[in-house]
Amino acid sequence: MLAPPAVGQARRDGHDLNESELTLQQKQRQLKEERAKVVQAKKREASVLAELEDTEKRLGDKRRQVGVLDERVKKAKADVAGLQGEIGRLEIQPLGAAGGAGPAAPRPLQAPIARWRITSDSFR
Repeated sequence: MLAPPAVGQARRDGHDLNESELTLQQKQRQLKEERAKVVQAKKREASVLAELEDTEKRLGDKRRQVGVLDERVKKAKADVAGLQGEIGRLEIQPLGAAGGAGPAAPRPLQAPIARWRITSDSFR
């Protein structure tokens, strides 16, 4: 035979129940906050992934541009080497031996004598 609970026992059980409800509400609030954090983290992740994809695309474009520029530099170096070789070949040839049809040997520059009359007034 069980005796009915005493009045003090009923209050204690009610107190325990209120405490349990408060703890449950607190846990539910924490869970809700954590879920909101997860949603925000997923949004940030999507944003970061989109930014990463954009960055990778731009990097690929830049790499292609660098490849094109590398080819242009190689061609320019080959052109310069060819021109340097031609210059060296032309420097070795005697003057006027450029096939006979070329211009005669260059003459030294001479100032025109009678064209200009320089006076002391010219410097004022």
